[in-house]
Order: sequence, then structure tokens, then C-alpha cells
Amino acid sequence: MDKNRSEGPRVHNLDIAFFPNAFAKSRFLESKARRADGAVIYVDFDLLYGGYTMSGLVHQPSHILVRQPGAAEWNKELCMILQLISKSGHLVILDSLNGFNALWPDMGSGRQVACSIMLLAAVGRATDTRILVGAVGRRGDGGWDLHPGGRLMRGPDAGNVFQTVL
Repeated sequence: MDKNRSEGPRVHNLDIAFFPNAFAKSRFLESKARRADGAVIYVDFDLLYGGYTMSGLVHQPSHILVRQPGAAEWNKELCMILQLISKSGHLVILDSLNGFNALWPDMGSGRQVACSIMLLAAVGRATDTRILVGAVGRRGDGGWDLHPGGRLMRGPDAGNVFQTVL
């Protein structure tokens, strides 16, 4: 996706950005999607961006594919996204880690979420696909606290974690 790069696929193609509130997160992710050079897959778990585009408050450019899967459709959606990113580079935006975790309310959701994100990152490496995960939360003593819900995310070694200060 980065036209200035010539040294091969990315080693780290996964970034997680934490925001103090959902509106700051949505504005940032929408801006990244709109400004992307190539195709974007915007997976809208918390339905905020999709609501903005459906209501006409935010224009949806033609290079952005918006998906709003529920828990029952997630495996099918994941397969479709994996097929797309295995063929060509994309920017995949997962909005948000909070909403993704909420698809499966039991405590076992962490494994489903982590495996899905790692699979996307692994398959996307070959085509220089970038995975950007947005989340609402803050740095706590033992890791990152997701809000609402209070889930704790520890040690994301596979990517870069950024905390925005607004």
C-alpha cells in the first residue's frame, strides 16, 4: 500500500490506537480510511461509522467497503476479508476492539478476537495489507483498560500501540 516502500512486505502490519472517547476514535479512523491510497475494508463493530454514512452525515468514498458483521456472520465475513487481502494490499480498519469483544459477551471472546486479528495480520503481510484497530480505553497498571466493559488487554507484542491525547 505504501508506494514509497520497495524492501518487501511489512514485518509489523498491525497497529492499535487507543482513544479517550468513541467520537475521537471514529473521526480518526474515518480520516485514515478517506485518505488511504488504495482499497479499504472498514469493519464497523460498534456501528458508529456506518450510522454516519447511512444518515448522510459522512460521505462514503467508493474505495471504502463497509462491513457490519454480527457474531453469527463473523466467520463468513472473516473468510471474505481474508480472500480479498490475500490478493492485493488493503487497509483493514477494525472499529472497534470494544465492539469486537462485545460480539461474544462471555469471557472466551478474547481468544476469538485475538485469533481473528492475528490471522488478518498474518495473511495480510504477503500483500502489504495494514491492519488498524481502534479502541476506546486508557493505559492502566496491568495493560490497557477497554471502556466500557473494563476488559484488560495485556502485552500486544505483535504490533504498535498508540494512545491518543485529546
